[in-house]
Amino acid sequence: MAINLARLTKAQILELHSGRCSHGHRYTSHLQCAEREIDWMVEKIGFLDIEASHLKANWGIMLTWCVKPENDDEILWGAISEADIEADIEDRRITEELVRVMRKFDRVCGYYSTRFDIPFIRTRALVNKVEFPVYGEIYHTDLYYQARRLLQLHSNRQGVVAETLIGTTEKTAIKPTYWTAALRGKRDAIAEVLDHNKRDVRDLERIFHVLKPFGRMMGRSL
Repeated sequence: MAINLARLTKAQILELHSGRCSHGHRYTSHLQCAEREIDWMVEKIGFLDIEASHLKANWGIMLTWCVKPENDDEILWGAISEADIEADIEDRRITEELVRVMRKFDRVCGYYSTRFDIPFIRTRALVNKVEFPVYGEIYHTDLYYQARRLLQLHSNRQGVVAETLIGTTEKTAIKPTYWTAALRGKRDAIAEVLDHNKRDVRDLERIFHVLKPFGRMMGRSL
């Protein structure tokens, strides 16, 4: 875990500086001990994925989002509604909800999220006048690059990685008509897209836990 000093309270900083680990060393010099022995040092990780109407955020909008907290069966999610479309707010509401949820985590993990999910969310936040997390506020790990670095596969697509490492994948294919219907706020289509989204984050967490023992989970700030 990389300590985000900007998120620590004064009391937490003092505990790290003056506290001693089980080996008798200051926690500041034995951070791995601190991560094991101090409850608040356990990194809160969320597995993030979005579905959008287009690959470019100035042409499309976010349709659904999902964040799965590590080791928790609950999936946090948001989806556009017909009311959002009729009110001409598009994805403003769900963008606000997603950013609020992201701030509950120390680190978010995605798949090819460096090139798609994170910049798409940031763009939609800026377009919708939603305050997006600034540099150093939340860490981000892209499991696509972890898989590419640690494995030798014919394809580094998420479904291939899941099938190879876990033996199966939850990923589904969605008919193009569902995407266009979801963009119009059709409830059944949105439900289909959201189900696809939830399956992706469950796969993400499984991939993370298989790869984690083989190297430091590389990452950087959003």
